[in-house]
Amino acid sequence: MWLTMNGLGTIDDNAFVMKDGVYRAVGIRSWDPASRTWAIWWLDGRAPATIDPPVRGGFRGDEGVFLGVDTLRGKPIDVRFHWQGIHGARPHWQQSFSPDGGKTWEMNFENFFSRTSTVPVPVPLLPGEEARNTPSDWDFLVGRWRVRHRRLAKRLVGSRDWQIFGGTLVNRPLMGGAGNFSDNVMHFPNGTARSVGLRAYDPARAVWSSWFLDGRSPHDIPTPLTGRFEGGVGTFQSTELVNGKSMLTRVQWSGIGPDTARWEQSASEDGGATWEVNWVSEFQRDHSTRGAA
Repeated sequence: MWLTMNGLGTIDDNAFVMKDGVYRAVGIRSWDPASRTWAIWWLDGRAPATIDPPVRGGFRGDEGVFLGVDTLRGKPIDVRFHWQGIHGARPHWQQSFSPDGGKTWEMNFENFFSRTSTVPVPVPLLPGEEARNTPSDWDFLVGRWRVRHRRLAKRLVGSRDWQIFGGTLVNRPLMGGAGNFSDNVMHFPNGTARSVGLRAYDPARAVWSSWFLDGRSPHDIPTPLTGRFEGGVGTFQSTELVNGKSMLTRVQWSGIGPDTARWEQSASEDGGATWEVNWVSEFQRDHSTRGAA
């Protein structure tokens, strides 16, 4: 597990050795100072295009309780995460479901944790994973980067007012290479913001999903962009609301080299016939020995 967003979030890399094979997953958490609650999401590596709905809650003393709503076999259920003994040598986590609005609960999953290291590192490849059919598209991004951002102050209004600011990004692999995450710092003109980018590969569709958790909206992970790399360029697209209208959003990675990369975001309000570039980020690898973002 790594701290993200200067301690206001976490990412963890999980491996479960099941009877029918290895199950990889990612846990994502973020803290909302306004409500003083944590949001927790789960990305199952067996269904890498979907992040489960979050549970929300907090800690009191030696335990924490987090509640949310999901569906099971087409019916709504309440979900509860329960952490116990968090300050002891063996923290204990339980997951329970309720089909009746919390009147009764069935505990269906529990984990007991024993610390093996105080230094976070990716879970290594496990037996059989070496043959995983996952492209090495994001290997270029692993490491620490300095970033120069150029962003339109307003999108799709004919603006030519570009804001220029700096930042950093630290990227690490997850799920044996089938995912990765970035811890970002952006020094906007009106203040510094933190964020997390998360990516996962879906071999069934041969596409990557890319999510963005903005530390200024810490309980919300919007719909991901999806796409792939071809000819050294990665193109990812989604639909979002801009100024109250449904727009296409496109992100492209290009200019990829050992120490450089370029990220460009565009928007289209005519179904992709024309595009307005609204954000450009130029990456320069940071060879210093400093720590995470």
